[in-house]
Parts: sequence; C-alpha cells; structure tokens
Amino acid sequence: VKRVGLKAATVRAVAMGPDGKRLFASLGDDVVEFSLETLKEVRRFPEPDATALAMSPTGDRLAIARQTDTIAVMNIDGEPSLQIYNMGNSTNGRPRVGWSYDGSMMFGCGSGGLSVWKMDAK
Repeated sequence: VKRVGLKAATVRAVAMGPDGKRLFASLGDDVVEFSLETLKEVRRFPEPDATALAMSPTGDRLAIARQTDTIAVMNIDGEPSLQIYNMGNSTNGRPRVGWSYDGSMMFGCGSGGLSVWKMDAK
C-alpha cells in the first residue's frame, strides 16, 4: 500500500480513471488530479462544493456532484470545458453521481430522487 502524502485536507470523494493511471480527489476547496504512476499532484481545479466524483468510462470527462444540487461535467482531456446539469430536486447538499457503462447516460441522486441525463458521445 502506498499513500499519497496529503496535508490536513479532508478527502470527500475520489474517482479513478478507467486506465488506472490517474486519480481525482476532492480535497478542501479543490479537486486534485494525481498520477498513480508517480503519486504526485498533476493539477487542481477550484471546486469548493464537491460531494462526489465520477470519471466517464472513456476517461475524458469528470462529473462533479455539488452541494448546490448541480453536477458539473468537466472535459479533462483536450480543450477545457464545463457543463452544468441541474438536479431539479433537493439532495440536502449531498448529491451523488455516476455513469452508464458506455458513457451514454449520467445519473445523479440524493434524498430528493434520481435524475438521468442522456450524454453526447465523446
């Protein structure tokens, strides 16, 4: 077992890329990408409200569930972009997120129900 050395940051969520080479973690006010080959930080994105993370099966998009009952989908390969999806119901600030096996659908859930989005192919 190898540990990524972190200062006194609370890890609220993690997601591994499908290739097993990178790990994303919600640390404090940021989402941080780590290389699993070197166990070093690669980059970070400001995201203070992240409650859950999910990598798309293709590994090019990261879904970030937020306390604001929204899900941000970030294009992490190529040109950076961000799309926001509204949950449309209350999750009491603890939404969760996931992808279908082929990345054609994204799911968000919380205490207020389940939301399903059909996603564009990448």
